Amino acid sequence: PWDLTPESTMTNASVEAVVDSVKGRVMNLTYKGGVQKINIPPGTPVVTIVKADRAMLAPGAHIFAVATKGGDGIYMPARIAVGLDGLVPPM
Repeated sequence: PWDLTPESTMTNASVEAVVDSVKGRVMNLTYKGGVQKINIPPGTPVVTIVKADRAMLAPGAHIFAVATKGGDGIYMPARIAVGLDGLVPPM
């Protein structure tokens, strides 16, 4: 479970295979403690995370940040995902 939206989930896994089916794509995932097949409906964004540099953090860029609020009220990000070529991070 993940708190982004109601009933949302997040899995940190390795993709072992992607198979096209009548209902969309099926991803075979492996992760610590298990294996699972996930149906990915058509139109669902699937992204790849790659390392970037600070130049990507430009005005108008779409971001998703994981941050904690410090005692001074300032948020300190632990991670920032920034969309490339107009992509809005779907997280």
